[in-house]
Amino acid sequence: MDISRYAAPHPSPNNIEPTLIRGMDRQQAYLLQLQKNPLRTKMLTSGVLSGLQELLASWIAHDVGKHGHYFSSRIPKMSLYGMFVAAPLGHVLIGILQKIFAGRTSLKAKILQILVSNLIVRRCRCDHLT
Repeated sequence: MDISRYAAPHPSPNNIEPTLIRGMDRQQAYLLQLQKNPLRTKMLTSGVLSGLQELLASWIAHDVGKHGHYFSSRIPKMSLYGMFVAAPLGHVLIGILQKIFAGRTSLKAKILQILVSNLIVRRCRCDHLT
């Protein structure tokens, strides 16, 4: 799918309001942003999902804070962790992994890339949580 036809001109740096692109659904807009600004898009996605994950975990565990609701100080902390640690680290490590396996298209190479990704890259990103 060619999404370049949906591209809007870049807004000026002073205009920070999001540009709505007509005729484009959310998935296409997300993929376009992922192509144009991969790290920023990954950071925002990881931050939102990390915060929602913590909120959901608190709700499932019935972990009510001292004020009687599920929103605790862990939620913004996890969002910040997702934005400023997990996403950039994953971005760099996957980039290195892709460079190592560039041009290798055999089944053995693909399986090895998946194993390295799951056993090393994922462990580097999640080791502190265990």
